Amino acid sequence: MMTLAPEKLPAPMDIYADRQVPVAGGWQSLRDGLFRARLLFDSATGRLEGAADRLAQSIDWSQWREGRPTVLCLERATFSKDIEELQARCDLNFVTMSATAGKSVQERWVPPEWQMQSYFTKFFSDELAAFRPHLERFGEVLLKKASAHHPIDAILAANTDYWQDEALRRAAATLGIPFLVLCRENYTIKQDQANVLRHYSKAGFRYSGTAVAVYSETTRTIMREMGAFPEDGIWVTGAPRFDRWRDVRQVPAETRDCVTLLSYAYPIYEAMDNFREAAAIFAEKAAKRDDLRFVLKLKKENESTDAEALCPSLKGSRVEMTADWPLFDLLPRSRAVVGCNSLAVAEALLTNSAVIVPAWHDALSNSATCLYHYSEPTHRKCIYFPRSAEEFSTLLDLAVRGELPAAGTLEERQACFREHLHYDAAASSSAMVERFIRHYVDQARSAS
Repeated sequence: MMTLAPEKLPAPMDIYADRQVPVAGGWQSLRDGLFRARLLFDSATGRLEGAADRLAQSIDWSQWREGRPTVLCLERATFSKDIEELQARCDLNFVTMSATAGKSVQERWVPPEWQMQSYFTKFFSDELAAFRPHLERFGEVLLKKASAHHPIDAILAANTDYWQDEALRRAAATLGIPFLVLCRENYTIKQDQANVLRHYSKAGFRYSGTAVAVYSETTRTIMREMGAFPEDGIWVTGAPRFDRWRDVRQVPAETRDCVTLLSYAYPIYEAMDNFREAAAIFAEKAAKRDDLRFVLKLKKENESTDAEALCPSLKGSRVEMTADWPLFDLLPRSRAVVGCNSLAVAEALLTNSAVIVPAWHDALSNSATCLYHYSEPTHRKCIYFPRSAEEFSTLLDLAVRGELPAAGTLEERQACFREHLHYDAAASSSAMVERFIRHYVDQARSAS
């Protein structure tokens, strides 16, 4: 599914590729039997309970405070950024357990062929029916062990359809604990919308949790069209990880000391030929101005190798390559921010920096897969779209001299941001997520 990471937007066609559903019989049945035998053995000998207990003991309770409802978060890499904001801004306890650890335990019991995201909810009731009682028991033991430390009032996950969460979803329903999702999948790209509808239809997916919070109104519309979620159980909250922008002060134009290129040196961005040329121009400009910092913002430090392989002139240049510099600090102090098909571009629209999205060679060649496109008048108001290397070079020269203003008004740029992420000037996304959680916690308490 499409992951809303601040610096990387996966290409839909790579994510929703059709999967071959395993067919029971022959070697497959023998393999399933071996995994089922292991599950039965572990269940009979107490190993299943032991694994659940170890997972419960791994929960990080450091943020727990007396007198507040407690939410168990199934932590993942990008989801952790939302959790950090929720912990800082909400009057709730957000305790964490590694989602990967829960997956690793269950991989011992579920044949690899059946570990299929989206499809697993159907498998769980049909092909894997014999596995289901034991996996549900694992989930119940885990939640009971955790609640023995401090009562768990709700569970919060990052995705609606991870196979490894199904046992917990079912166990939570049995124990009367709301299983909630703050969904990091955001269906605002046209091609993505068509692909995800086809994908969930083929998988026969039905969400077995309680409710889901999403990042945009567009995503709620698509989820309702899927028919896989409770009609009144899809809330629009936005992404808490972007609440930090509410605290960021704008930097005066005369004191901005950076020019920033958000790396898009991967096929996933659908602009590798463009990056090769744009990055070379960026490095060339950096060589001529030692009074400014030219920054290549990476998602991970090891991406510098890939960027240099695509654009050799970056190696040994004055361009600083960093994954550690927070966007909340880097973007406001940038005279210009250059990027393509990255949500960090949307974040740059919340600043007063000029935003440049290259649009020649392979960049933006398919408007159906783009966050922002020059064919949209509202986007052209707020973003510079150079259609050639020469035009891009001219824009960079203007930015370097401090003569390239942010395009459009702040209100118009915020409107472009809202196309992909809910943003309410009156209420933070963290506050909306807290309201969402408390609604279902109160509902569960009333029913008990």
